[in-house]
Amino acid sequence: RKLNVSPRGATDLPAEIKSSPILATDLNMVVIATVAGECYLLNLGSGAQESCIELDSKVTASGALSGDRVAIGTTSGRVSCIDLRKRQILWEAQHGAPRSYTSFTLSPENDFIATSLDGNVICRDSLTGKFLWESSQVMGLPDHEAPMDITPVASVSGRMYCASYRG
Repeated sequence: RKLNVSPRGATDLPAEIKSSPILATDLNMVVIATVAGECYLLNLGSGAQESCIELDSKVTASGALSGDRVAIGTTSGRVSCIDLRKRQILWEAQHGAPRSYTSFTLSPENDFIATSLDGNVICRDSLTGKFLWESSQVMGLPDHEAPMDITPVASVSGRMYCASYRG
């Protein structure tokens, strides 16, 4: 529950962390989401808390940074996009949060993508939260579990790579 933010010491947070920190170096900030459903914005140099934003439930998946916006998903499936400059929620969506222990990542257009709780990959516009697209699980493979289980990776060519535990 301690996070070493700077060489000067650690910052105590009141709950466990099961997602990766997000560095917003241009804003001198680190973003930490906890299993208590709180998103802390800390000063990157001092570790001092600059803001705390309440989310609807616990966070067990890592967020992603697009410009000055961070997408954080909760175990309820809800996505919150935080404007780091204003230190407030910019938009929220009911569907599209990453599966536990995976992460948001970015499309070539810098929109947020993640393997959702149902196993499909969902893409949301980083500025508005508008639903852009969702993958299909119709693969025609025998004995294949439909859901993907990992963080998808999108290349600049527009190809997306992902996998399931069963291959």
